[in-house]
Amino acid sequence: MRLFVTDIRSLEDPDLFRRGLARVLPERRTRAVRHLCAQDRCRSLGAGLLLEYALRAAGIEPATANIQRDSYGKPHCAAHPACHFNLSHAGHFAVCALGALPCGVDVERISELDGVEAALHPDEVFWLHGFSPRERPFCFARLWTRKEAFLKATGRGLSLPPHSISVVPGCSPVWEGRHFSLREHALPGHVLCLCLPQHAPFPEPEMRDMRTLCA
Repeated sequence: MRLFVTDIRSLEDPDLFRRGLARVLPERRTRAVRHLCAQDRCRSLGAGLLLEYALRAAGIEPATANIQRDSYGKPHCAAHPACHFNLSHAGHFAVCALGALPCGVDVERISELDGVEAALHPDEVFWLHGFSPRERPFCFARLWTRKEAFLKATGRGLSLPPHSISVVPGCSPVWEGRHFSLREHALPGHVLCLCLPQHAPFPEPEMRDMRTLCA
């Protein structure tokens, strides 16, 4: 399993954005340009570039991967069923986990809380209120990245009600008899979390420069 991270802000350079757009597969190109917001276009393109980089690092040519989505919307490599991957992007970062195990990854920007408790399990609300109001935005980002990463690792995503499961730090969430582990990483102003089957070794994040991905 490998975990790649890139800062997408350099894609705000129009020349670099055009170079990156020319490099990705047509499906990702279409997904990126249909966004109305320039930052969303950069995030989508950055995630696509990072995925294609990760596939090549695993010895898979992106054009032959035959990436499709299952009935829950999770993408997978139909031509390489033993290869699992997951993407996320938010704020300044795009992340990609790829390897031989089911995985889920999420990155979130730390921001002020506004009506978030309805999406939390009661145990998570109790845990969150153990921190001061100043600490809670960071703690909520921890909870939410853990929750999203776990839901994505199960393959069900947000088809499962987020408030129905607890991912309080220190717990080992379970889905259909399978135990999972989560590991968080701090990025500037953001939180990243990777979810893998319990006892799987966790990789360290590998930063990749966007200009290298567009080369």
